[in-house]
Amino acid sequence: MKQRLSIPAALRDGCRVYVKRWREVLLLLLYEFVLRLAALTPLLFLTAADLRPLALLCIPMYALIVLPARQSTADAMQESLAGGPLFGERLRHGRVPYVRRVGHGLKHALWIFLWTAPWILMLSGVGVWLYRLYKPTETVVGTSDVFTVVKSFFDTLREDEPVSLRIVLETVLAMFTGAADNTSVLRVLPQLLALPAAGLFASLMIGMAFHSAGRHEAPYDSAHLRFHSARGRTMLVWLLSVLPVLLCLAVAALCAGVYLMGVIRSLQQLQLSLPPMPLLPALGIVVSLLLAVVLQPLHSLIVGAWVRQVWVRRAAALPIWSATTVPYIRALLSAVRARTSANATRRSAITS
Repeated sequence: MKQRLSIPAALRDGCRVYVKRWREVLLLLLYEFVLRLAALTPLLFLTAADLRPLALLCIPMYALIVLPARQSTADAMQESLAGGPLFGERLRHGRVPYVRRVGHGLKHALWIFLWTAPWILMLSGVGVWLYRLYKPTETVVGTSDVFTVVKSFFDTLREDEPVSLRIVLETVLAMFTGAADNTSVLRVLPQLLALPAAGLFASLMIGMAFHSAGRHEAPYDSAHLRFHSARGRTMLVWLLSVLPVLLCLAVAALCAGVYLMGVIRSLQQLQLSLPPMPLLPALGIVVSLLLAVVLQPLHSLIVGAWVRQVWVRRAAALPIWSATTVPYIRALLSAVRARTSANATRRSAITS
Protein backbone atom coordinates (compact mmCIF):
# COMPACT_ATOMS: atom_id res chain seq x y z
CA MET A 1 0.00 0.00 0.00
CA LYS A 2 1.40 3.37 -1.02
CA GLN A 3 2.09 5.64 1.94
CA ARG A 4 1.15 9.31 1.71
CA LEU A 5 3.44 12.09 2.86
CA SER A 6 2.06 14.07 5.79
CA ILE A 7 3.52 17.38 6.98
CA PRO A 8 1.63 17.25 10.33
CA ALA A 9 3.08 13.77 10.93
CA ALA A 10 6.61 15.13 10.41
CA LEU A 11 5.87 17.97 12.85
CA ARG A 12 4.57 15.50 15.43
CA ASP A 13 7.55 13.14 15.05
CA GLY A 14 10.06 15.96 15.44
CA CYS A 15 8.30 17.40 18.49
CA ARG A 16 7.98 13.92 20.02
CA VAL A 17 11.71 13.22 19.86
CA TYR A 18 12.51 16.77 21.02
CA VAL A 19 10.32 16.47 24.14
CA LYS A 20 11.17 12.85 24.89
CA ARG A 21 14.94 13.36 24.67
CA TRP A 22 15.24 16.92 25.98
CA ARG A 23 18.28 16.03 28.11
CA GLU A 24 20.12 14.72 25.07
CA VAL A 25 19.05 17.83 23.16
CA LEU A 26 20.72 20.03 25.79
CA LEU A 27 23.87 17.88 25.62
CA LEU A 28 23.77 18.22 21.83
CA LEU A 29 23.57 22.02 22.11
CA LEU A 30 26.55 22.04 24.50
CA TYR A 31 28.49 19.72 22.18
CA GLU A 32 27.86 21.97 19.15
CA PHE A 33 28.73 25.10 21.15
CA VAL A 34 32.09 23.63 22.22
CA LEU A 35 32.93 22.61 18.64
CA ARG A 36 32.12 26.06 17.26
CA LEU A 37 34.06 27.71 20.06
CA ALA A 38 37.09 25.56 19.24
CA ALA A 39 36.80 26.36 15.53
CA LEU A 40 36.64 30.11 16.21
CA THR A 41 39.53 30.13 18.68
CA PRO A 42 41.98 31.62 16.10
CA LEU A 43 39.96 34.86 16.27
CA LEU A 44 41.87 35.55 19.50
CA PHE A 45 44.86 36.40 17.31
CA LEU A 46 43.05 39.64 16.43
CA THR A 47 44.11 41.00 19.82
CA ALA A 48 47.77 41.00 18.73
CA ALA A 49 48.70 43.25 15.81
CA ASP A 50 51.54 41.01 14.59
CA LEU A 51 49.45 37.82 14.66
CA ARG A 52 46.22 39.07 13.11
CA PRO A 53 46.69 37.14 9.81
CA LEU A 54 46.56 33.91 11.81
CA ALA A 55 42.90 34.65 12.60
CA LEU A 56 42.11 33.37 9.08
CA LEU A 57 42.81 29.87 10.41
CA CYS A 58 39.26 29.86 11.75
CA ILE A 59 37.99 29.29 8.17
CA PRO A 60 39.72 25.89 7.58
CA MET A 61 39.13 24.92 11.20
CA TYR A 62 35.42 25.61 10.84
CA ALA A 63 35.33 23.55 7.64
CA LEU A 64 37.22 20.63 9.21
CA ILE A 65 35.46 20.62 12.61
CA VAL A 66 31.97 22.11 12.40
CA LEU A 67 30.85 21.02 8.91
CA PRO A 68 31.43 17.26 9.44
CA ALA A 69 29.90 17.59 12.91
CA ARG A 70 26.73 18.99 11.35
CA GLN A 71 26.50 15.90 9.15
CA SER A 72 27.06 13.64 12.17
CA THR A 73 24.32 15.52 14.01
CA ALA A 74 21.90 14.87 11.14
CA ASP A 75 22.82 11.16 11.23
CA ALA A 76 22.20 11.07 14.99
CA MET A 77 18.82 12.74 14.51
CA GLN A 78 17.84 10.13 11.94
CA GLU A 79 18.76 7.39 14.39
CA SER A 80 16.78 9.07 17.19
CA LEU A 81 13.74 9.31 14.90
CA ALA A 82 14.06 5.56 14.36
CA GLY A 83 14.04 4.95 18.13
CA GLY A 84 17.77 5.06 18.84
CA PRO A 85 19.76 7.48 21.01
CA LEU A 86 20.37 11.07 19.97
CA PHE A 87 23.64 11.54 21.83
CA GLY A 88 25.25 8.28 20.82
CA GLU A 89 27.64 6.57 18.42
CA ARG A 90 26.22 8.21 15.29
CA LEU A 91 26.92 11.66 16.70
CA ARG A 92 30.58 10.81 17.25
CA HIS A 93 31.33 8.92 14.05
CA GLY A 94 28.39 9.41 11.67
CA ARG A 95 27.27 7.00 8.98
CA VAL A 96 29.79 7.95 6.32
CA PRO A 97 33.58 8.49 6.47
CA TYR A 98 35.00 11.78 7.70
CA VAL A 99 36.20 12.90 4.26
CA ARG A 100 32.73 12.47 2.75
CA ARG A 101 31.20 14.44 5.61
CA VAL A 102 33.63 17.31 5.03
CA GLY A 103 32.93 17.24 1.30
CA HIS A 104 29.19 17.24 1.82
CA GLY A 105 29.44 20.21 4.21
CA LEU A 106 31.60 22.19 1.79
CA LYS A 107 29.18 21.43 -1.05
CA HIS A 108 26.23 22.67 1.00
CA ALA A 109 28.11 25.83 2.01
CA LEU A 110 29.03 26.48 -1.64
CA TRP A 111 25.40 26.22 -2.75
CA ILE A 112 24.28 28.66 -0.05
CA PHE A 113 27.05 31.08 -1.05
CA LEU A 114 25.97 30.93 -4.70
CA TRP A 115 22.40 31.77 -3.67
CA THR A 116 23.55 34.88 -1.79
CA ALA A 117 26.62 35.94 -3.84
CA PRO A 118 24.95 38.77 -5.88
CA TRP A 119 23.57 40.48 -2.79
CA ILE A 120 26.84 40.07 -0.89
CA LEU A 121 28.64 41.80 -3.77
CA MET A 122 26.10 44.65 -3.70
CA LEU A 123 26.50 45.13 0.06
CA SER A 124 30.27 44.98 -0.35
CA GLY A 125 30.10 47.75 -2.95
CA VAL A 126 28.07 49.97 -0.62
CA GLY A 127 30.49 49.17 2.20
CA VAL A 128 33.51 50.14 0.09
CA TRP A 129 31.87 53.47 -0.76
CA LEU A 130 31.08 54.14 2.91
CA TYR A 131 34.67 53.32 3.79
CA ARG A 132 35.80 55.97 1.34
CA LEU A 133 33.66 58.51 3.20
CA TYR A 134 35.80 58.04 6.32
CA LYS A 135 39.12 58.49 4.51
CA PRO A 136 40.83 61.82 5.22
CA THR A 137 40.76 62.72 1.50
CA GLU A 138 36.98 62.18 1.27
CA THR A 139 35.40 64.78 3.56
CA VAL A 140 31.68 65.20 4.03
CA VAL A 141 31.40 68.42 5.98
CA GLY A 142 34.59 69.78 7.49
CA THR A 143 36.25 66.65 8.87
CA SER A 144 35.37 63.03 8.13
CA ASP A 145 34.71 61.73 11.66
CA VAL A 146 31.75 59.49 12.40
CA PHE A 147 29.73 62.21 14.11
CA THR A 148 30.02 64.49 11.08
CA VAL A 149 28.91 61.70 8.76
CA VAL A 150 25.91 60.88 10.98
CA LYS A 151 24.96 64.58 11.20
CA SER A 152 25.15 64.95 7.42
CA PHE A 153 23.08 61.81 6.98
CA PHE A 154 20.24 63.12 9.15
CA ASP A 155 20.46 66.55 7.56
CA THR A 156 19.83 64.99 4.16
CA LEU A 157 16.86 63.03 5.54
CA ARG A 158 15.20 66.28 6.67
CA GLU A 159 14.87 67.54 3.13
CA ASP A 160 11.34 68.10 1.89
CA GLU A 161 11.80 66.34 -1.46
CA PRO A 162 11.19 62.58 -1.07
CA VAL A 163 13.72 60.09 -2.40
CA SER A 164 12.23 58.49 -5.51
CA LEU A 165 13.36 55.42 -7.41
CA ARG A 166 14.74 57.66 -10.14
CA ILE A 167 16.99 59.46 -7.66
CA VAL A 168 18.25 56.14 -6.29
CA LEU A 169 19.04 54.78 -9.77
CA GLU A 170 20.76 58.02 -10.79
CA THR A 171 22.88 57.95 -7.63
CA VAL A 172 23.87 54.30 -8.18
CA LEU A 173 24.84 55.09 -11.78
CA ALA A 174 26.87 58.07 -10.59
CA MET A 175 28.63 55.84 -8.05
CA PHE A 176 29.68 53.45 -10.84
CA THR A 177 30.93 56.32 -13.00
CA GLY A 178 32.66 58.10 -10.13
CA ALA A 179 30.55 61.25 -10.43
CA ALA A 180 28.52 60.89 -7.24
CA ASP A 181 29.11 63.32 -4.39
CA ASN A 182 29.00 62.24 -0.76
CA THR A 183 25.84 64.16 0.11
CA SER A 184 23.80 62.44 -2.59
CA VAL A 185 25.07 59.03 -1.48
CA LEU A 186 24.13 59.70 2.15
CA ARG A 187 20.70 60.80 1.02
CA VAL A 188 19.87 57.43 -0.58
CA LEU A 189 21.85 55.38 1.95
CA PRO A 190 18.77 53.70 3.53
CA GLN A 191 17.58 52.54 0.09
CA LEU A 192 21.09 51.39 -0.87
CA LEU A 193 21.29 49.27 2.25
CA ALA A 194 17.68 48.06 2.41
CA LEU A 195 17.49 46.50 -1.06
CA PRO A 196 20.64 44.31 -0.84
CA ALA A 197 19.87 43.40 2.78
CA ALA A 198 16.32 42.30 1.92
CA GLY A 199 17.56 40.40 -1.14
CA LEU A 200 20.30 38.74 0.92
CA PHE A 201 17.82 37.62 3.58
CA ALA A 202 15.30 36.31 1.02
CA SER A 203 17.98 34.48 -0.98
CA LEU A 204 19.43 32.99 2.19
CA MET A 205 16.04 31.71 3.33
CA ILE A 206 15.16 30.26 -0.10
CA GLY A 207 18.58 28.66 -0.53
CA MET A 208 18.58 27.10 2.93
CA ALA A 209 15.03 25.81 2.42
CA PHE A 210 15.88 24.43 -1.03
CA HIS A 211 18.90 22.51 0.27
CA SER A 212 17.52 21.77 3.76
CA ALA A 213 17.12 18.04 3.11
CA GLY A 214 20.72 17.64 1.92
CA ARG A 215 22.49 16.64 5.12
CA HIS A 216 19.55 14.51 6.29
CA GLU A 217 19.25 12.50 3.08
CA ALA A 218 22.99 11.85 2.78
CA PRO A 219 22.92 8.55 4.76
CA TYR A 220 20.33 7.07 2.41
CA ASP A 221 20.81 5.63 -1.05
CA SER A 222 21.00 8.71 -3.27
CA ALA A 223 20.34 6.60 -6.37
CA HIS A 224 16.72 6.10 -5.29
CA LEU A 225 15.88 8.96 -2.96
CA ARG A 226 15.43 11.90 -5.31
CA PHE A 227 13.67 14.70 -3.44
CA HIS A 228 12.83 16.74 -6.55
CA SER A 229 9.21 15.56 -6.57
CA ALA A 230 8.79 16.60 -2.91
CA ARG A 231 11.05 19.66 -3.04
CA GLY A 232 8.20 22.17 -2.67
CA ARG A 233 6.78 20.44 0.39
CA THR A 234 10.29 20.05 1.83
CA MET A 235 10.74 23.81 1.60
CA LEU A 236 7.35 24.30 3.27
CA VAL A 237 8.33 21.97 6.13
CA TRP A 238 11.60 23.88 6.57
CA LEU A 239 9.73 27.20 6.67
CA LEU A 240 7.16 25.96 9.20
CA SER A 241 9.86 24.51 11.44
CA VAL A 242 12.07 27.60 11.33
CA LEU A 243 9.24 30.07 12.09
CA PRO A 244 9.66 29.86 15.92
CA VAL A 245 13.40 30.52 15.56
CA LEU A 246 12.78 33.48 13.24
CA LEU A 247 10.15 34.84 15.63
CA CYS A 248 12.64 34.78 18.51
CA LEU A 249 15.28 36.49 16.36
CA ALA A 250 12.73 39.11 15.29
CA VAL A 251 11.92 39.90 18.94
CA ALA A 252 15.66 40.22 19.69
CA ALA A 253 16.08 42.52 16.69
CA LEU A 254 13.11 44.62 17.80
CA CYS A 255 14.56 45.03 21.30
CA ALA A 256 17.95 45.93 19.81
CA GLY A 257 16.23 48.41 17.48
CA VAL A 258 14.64 50.19 20.45
CA TYR A 259 18.09 50.75 21.93
CA LEU A 260 19.65 51.72 18.62
CA MET A 261 17.04 54.44 18.15
CA GLY A 262 18.30 56.02 21.34
CA VAL A 263 21.88 55.67 20.12
CA ILE A 264 20.97 57.32 16.81
CA ARG A 265 19.30 60.21 18.61
CA SER A 266 22.45 60.66 20.71
CA LEU A 267 24.65 60.66 17.59
CA GLN A 268 22.29 63.08 15.90
CA GLN A 269 22.75 65.49 18.81
CA LEU A 270 26.54 64.89 18.66
CA GLN A 271 26.66 63.46 22.19
CA LEU A 272 29.97 61.75 22.89
CA SER A 273 28.52 59.30 25.45
CA LEU A 274 26.11 56.57 24.41
CA PRO A 275 22.94 56.04 26.46
CA PRO A 276 22.81 52.95 28.72
CA MET A 277 20.71 50.04 27.55
CA PRO A 278 17.40 49.76 29.46
CA LEU A 279 16.75 46.59 31.41
CA LEU A 280 13.68 45.46 29.45
CA PRO A 281 15.28 45.52 25.94
CA ALA A 282 18.42 43.85 27.31
CA LEU A 283 16.35 41.11 28.95
CA GLY A 284 14.31 40.68 25.76
CA ILE A 285 17.46 40.25 23.67
CA VAL A 286 18.97 37.66 26.02
CA VAL A 287 15.78 35.60 26.42
CA SER A 288 14.94 35.70 22.70
CA LEU A 289 18.42 34.59 21.66
CA LEU A 290 18.40 31.76 24.21
CA LEU A 291 15.03 30.56 22.95
CA ALA A 292 16.26 30.71 19.36
CA VAL A 293 19.26 28.54 20.25
CA VAL A 294 17.14 26.04 22.21
CA LEU A 295 14.56 25.75 19.41
CA GLN A 296 17.19 25.15 16.69
CA PRO A 297 17.38 21.33 17.30
CA LEU A 298 13.59 21.13 17.03
CA HIS A 299 13.82 22.75 13.60
CA SER A 300 16.40 20.19 12.47
CA LEU A 301 14.44 17.27 13.93
CA ILE A 302 11.28 18.25 12.04
CA VAL A 303 13.16 18.46 8.75
CA GLY A 304 14.83 15.13 9.52
CA ALA A 305 11.45 13.55 10.27
CA TRP A 306 10.14 14.75 6.90
CA VAL A 307 13.18 13.34 5.08
CA ARG A 308 12.76 10.02 6.84
CA GLN A 309 9.08 9.98 5.88
CA VAL A 310 10.03 10.56 2.23
CA TRP A 311 12.63 7.78 2.48
CA VAL A 312 10.08 5.32 3.91
CA ARG A 313 7.67 6.13 1.10
CA ARG A 314 10.34 5.79 -1.58
CA ALA A 315 11.54 2.50 -0.08
CA ALA A 316 7.99 1.12 0.03
CA ALA A 317 7.44 2.07 -3.61
CA LEU A 318 10.61 0.26 -4.79
CA PRO A 319 10.66 -3.46 -5.72
CA ILE A 320 11.88 -6.02 -3.24
CA TRP A 321 15.30 -6.02 -4.87
CA SER A 322 15.70 -2.26 -4.27
CA ALA A 323 18.70 -2.79 -1.99
CA THR A 324 20.61 -4.25 -4.93
CA THR A 325 19.03 -2.21 -7.72
CA VAL A 326 22.21 -1.16 -9.50
CA PRO A 327 23.69 -4.71 -9.73
CA TYR A 328 20.26 -6.01 -10.76
CA ILE A 329 19.95 -3.46 -13.59
CA ARG A 330 23.47 -4.23 -14.77
CA ALA A 331 22.73 -7.97 -14.82
CA LEU A 332 19.44 -7.29 -16.61
CA LEU A 333 21.16 -5.19 -19.27
CA SER A 334 23.82 -7.86 -19.74
CA ALA A 335 21.11 -10.50 -20.20
CA VAL A 336 19.31 -8.28 -22.73
CA ARG A 337 22.53 -7.73 -24.68
CA ALA A 338 23.32 -11.46 -24.64
CA ARG A 339 19.81 -12.32 -25.83
CA THR A 340 19.97 -9.68 -28.58
CA SER A 341 23.32 -11.03 -29.73
CA ALA A 342 21.97 -14.62 -29.73
CA ASN A 343 18.93 -13.55 -31.77
CA ALA A 344 21.16 -11.76 -34.26
CA THR A 345 23.36 -14.86 -34.59
CA ARG A 346 20.31 -17.07 -35.09
CA ARG A 347 18.94 -14.77 -37.80
CA SER A 348 22.26 -14.76 -39.62
CA ALA A 349 22.38 -18.55 -39.44
CA ILE A 350 18.82 -18.87 -40.85
CA THR A 351 19.56 -16.35 -43.61
CA SER A 352 22.72 -18.13 -44.66
